[in-house]
Amino acid sequence: MKNWKSAFSMLVLAVGVFACLQSFAPAKIERSRVIKKDFDGKPSVAALHQFGPLVVKKSADNKVHLIAEMLVTGNDEEDIEAVLGRFDIEVRESASALELKTDLGIESCNNINGKTTVKYRDGFKVKGVNSYKVNMTLELPNTEKLELQNKYDKIEIQDDFNGSLRVDLYSGELLAANLGYLDLDLKYGKAKIGNLGKGDLKVYDSELRTGNAQSLRVDSKYSEYELGNVAGNIELKTYDEHWKMGNVSGSLTLDDKYSDFVFGNIGNAKMVVYDAEFKAEQVGNLEITDSKYSEYKLSNVGDMKLRSIFDDDYRIGSAKSVVVTDSKYSEFRIQQLEKQFRIEHSFDDAVVLEQVSAGFSQIGFDGKYTELKLKIAEGANFGFDFNQKYGNVKYPEKQVKTQFYVDKNGEITIKGSVGSEGSENLLKVTGFDNTVVWE
Repeated sequence: MKNWKSAFSMLVLAVGVFACLQSFAPAKIERSRVIKKDFDGKPSVAALHQFGPLVVKKSADNKVHLIAEMLVTGNDEEDIEAVLGRFDIEVRESASALELKTDLGIESCNNINGKTTVKYRDGFKVKGVNSYKVNMTLELPNTEKLELQNKYDKIEIQDDFNGSLRVDLYSGELLAANLGYLDLDLKYGKAKIGNLGKGDLKVYDSELRTGNAQSLRVDSKYSEYELGNVAGNIELKTYDEHWKMGNVSGSLTLDDKYSDFVFGNIGNAKMVVYDAEFKAEQVGNLEITDSKYSEYKLSNVGDMKLRSIFDDDYRIGSAKSVVVTDSKYSEFRIQQLEKQFRIEHSFDDAVVLEQVSAGFSQIGFDGKYTELKLKIAEGANFGFDFNQKYGNVKYPEKQVKTQFYVDKNGEITIKGSVGSEGSENLLKVTGFDNTVVWE
């Protein structure tokens, strides 16, 4: 709780200072001060900054070089010099780590009746300053671990960085070349990154663009993404997002509400989805454990397992197998089915199988008020079994061998075969008031 209060107090102070500095009178005087510091290279380096851009580049030697320039504008020379004099870079250094922190020395900023006063920790008060900005440039040798923080401005990493990078950015832009590992916390900002090894991303109300990645884990809300290919796995926990990306060679794990996704090819996928749109070219195997009010468009899918779906819409080019445990008010349209389509418990669904391969193994459902339309390729060998209360069954009577037919008091039972008798392949529909149209 103390850490939360401390972080909240610092945020309020930063926002207050930023707002106060915008309210001073128009600038008449501009002055600057430059701080330069050099250090031996360290395995771990941190730069904690705010109120200006933070630029990181590669050093020409094995040293860490810091250049920080403060620009101050105002209408009172004495106040400006006092502000510049209180500007410093805090340094914490050990044998293995270096931390650099921008210190403006400000305790509070208040605006009363249009008059703004900035109070410093040493008790000094400033009234004649309009604005200030701190530009920080950090030159680094090869470093194992790098941490960067900034608020209200950009972080720019000009060269490839293969170590472990932690970025905490608020209301700014991250510009980076190729990265090895990125741990990103981004709020109200933008990020444009080259290729990425492994990424752990926590994002809120931001835009992110990257090249290809090895693997990604993302926890995000209200954001927009445009990514390249992912060679390994990607794990997404998302809310009200817009995603566009390339192929995922490994597996996709998705937990989402209210988002839309456009993927290329996906190795395998496991998803929990609510009120979303999902498009992909090819998915190896797809498992959806829970889905409501969502739309899926897949060009090709292998084995597809759906556990619990409600008011969904599935548009599939070709599928090897679709097995549904429980479905209500959902629609399925599959252009080409190879092996099986089965719903264990169906309620008021609509299924269209435009073309079923001759070598299919099983098609059917047990349900109420569900409609099935299908066309089976010539040369198929299978049995069929329709057993339900009420409803309607239309089938090509001249092309089948009917072995049993009963339609009495609403009870419909029809059994028979197509092609060679004794085949284990089966078309079976049971339940209440279903409709079957078999061409």
